[in-house]
Amino acid sequence: MVAFIETLDVNFDTVAGLRSPENPRFLVEIIDTFVAHSATVVARLESEINQPIPFYDDAVRELFQLKGSSSSMGGGRVAAACLELRRACDDSDKQRCLESLEKVKDEYQTLRDTLIEISRMEKIILDESVTPASLAAALN
Repeated sequence: MVAFIETLDVNFDTVAGLRSPENPRFLVEIIDTFVAHSATVVARLESEINQPIPFYDDAVRELFQLKGSSSSMGGGRVAAACLELRRACDDSDKQRCLESLEKVKDEYQTLRDTLIEISRMEKIILDESVTPASLAAALN
């Protein structure tokens, strides 16, 4: 659980707090949507930056999406890395962009892995067939 605390900021608590008895799967659904969408955004961002002559304006558009969605999900470290990459794009500094892109990808991967693990645990808890023994086995 400590890794979750180190990875996620207070915005995740806000999202998790939106679960309700009427929609107990909300958190699982929002995490799954974020993971699917953000993977596409990261791939497009990487493609833009890796062009022989990067498409900085297109990269910035992708950065806005990734920064906003990550921040909303509790990924402040991803948002901060996106800001660094944005500054490199504004300066049209390809080398700095490549270096900043690696940091964005690393922070995103950490956030993604953390959220996937939370989603997995939520699914276990929501599964009606959960017993204490099956929960303990699934978490190991």
